[in-house]
Amino acid sequence: AKTKDGFEMQMGCNHLGHFLLMHSLTPLLLKTAETTQKPSRFVALSSCAAAELTMGDAGMPNTDFDDFNWETREYNESVAYMQSKLSNYLHATE
Repeated sequence: AKTKDGFEMQMGCNHLGHFLLMHSLTPLLLKTAETTQKPSRFVALSSCAAAELTMGDAGMPNTDFDDFNWETREYNESVAYMQSKLSNYLHATE
């Protein structure tokens, strides 16, 4: 399944929506921190499923950015979920 914007559903719901929310809130969070002289934060959650995703020979979790929407490989719902959760983790550490 795809989102109305054409993204794979797991990635759209579990990661891209949260990414957009954080991106949209960042100016307000920065302004609030400056005004109050107190840090503000955005808490990002992931899942241990992110650590279970191994898509390469290196044995490290990896996201297939070349086929982000599962258009050239057979769709696997579990792997799609893991990939979306790994994206949350990678974004939080950015």
